[in-house]
Amino acid sequence: RIGGGRDVEQLAAHVDVQPTLADLCGLKRPAGPPPDGKSLAPLLRGDAGVWPERTLFVHSQRIPYPEKWRKSAVMTEQWRLVRGEELFDIQADPGQKNDLAADQPAVLSRLRQSYDAWWKSLMPVFDDFVYIGIGSDAEPVTRLVAHDWHPPSQAESPWNQSHVRNGHVGNGFWAIEVTRAGKYEIELRRWPNHVDDSLEATQARLNIADVDVSKSVAPDATKATFTVDLRPGKTRLQTWLTMPNGKTRGAYFVYIRRVE
Repeated sequence: RIGGGRDVEQLAAHVDVQPTLADLCGLKRPAGPPPDGKSLAPLLRGDAGVWPERTLFVHSQRIPYPEKWRKSAVMTEQWRLVRGEELFDIQADPGQKNDLAADQPAVLSRLRQSYDAWWKSLMPVFDDFVYIGIGSDAEPVTRLVAHDWHPPSQAESPWNQSHVRNGHVGNGFWAIEVTRAGKYEIELRRWPNHVDDSLEATQARLNIADVDVSKSVAPDATKATFTVDLRPGKTRLQTWLTMPNGKTRGAYFVYIRRVE
């Protein structure tokens, strides 16, 4: 039984969430590469024994193609290496005020080498997309959001809610995987469906796989809905909403359900 109301001091990161939940639920690991994280269940139960030292890596890239050292940290129980340059003793200096990179060249070199090896392991998949699955019985309705667009330039990405609120003009495609053949209903919206406000468009267009369809939009419409037949496989989905001023932007929110 796992109790609450206590701190676990060992180093952990977001990559540990999935293996921890799978362990607690007694789930078997699916085939494929091993997870980046590890189960924290022994720590939560208080029976971890000697917990091994770990070196963890975190990034905040937010760009289409990763850049080495961008907004990164290499973390151990004692050290934080920030952007590959600044080194902090997190135990003695949790506020990260005193850069020790010049005073600890051996630690700096060790952590940089660890990062280099980790980065090299990721490079083979830098050109790959993470495909969003649609059509699964486990997720009857899939919601796509504009934050997951692959735009031609970063300037076209409405990556925060102020962009959506202000009607940022941009577009991009979603990388999706159709998991089951069938008839799909695809709903284009300018606002999430719980808002149900104006689509602010006169024309709507949808392109997915070998389907390219358009329709006129009524002035008071809150959505544009298309029904299309899709085959299984990986593909791209892109939308266009023509505004009254003639400019176009993508639908910020798209809802997809397999209906047959």
